[in-house]
Amino acid sequence: MKSNRAKVRRELDKLLKENKSLKQKVWRHKKRAERARKKLQPSPNTKVNRDTKGQKLSPDVRRKLVLGEILHRQVKQSLNLKSLRERQAAYKILSGSMIKHYRMTGYLGISSLLLRKYRKKPNDNSSSEEITNLEYERSKRQD
Repeated sequence: MKSNRAKVRRELDKLLKENKSLKQKVWRHKKRAERARKKLQPSPNTKVNRDTKGQKLSPDVRRKLVLGEILHRQVKQSLNLKSLRERQAAYKILSGSMIKHYRMTGYLGISSLLLRKYRKKPNDNSSSEEITNLEYERSKRQD
């Protein structure tokens, strides 16, 4: 009777260990599948490396490309914010004359109608220096 009980106990322990290892395998494969389903964006460095593969670039140029990619992501993130002021500020930057001059509006992936809404009007004669000075004076008065 004792040997039979010991045999059953050993078999039970073996099955419990096997069950535990199978549960771990299932969990591991679930996590792998979950990670595979996520669409991760490559880092700015990775994206620049992929875009310039096989080309020799000076470190300075490469660094500027990485900076451009970072700024592009930051602007997209700013446009997705809930605060209206922050979104408006981002749109005002993106609707500037330099972006229009170099025809980069399509690269931004933003509707041209939205950019036109915030573009500086031609009959608005106030320069950015004057606006900056006015903002500085307002903040000074508030302090």
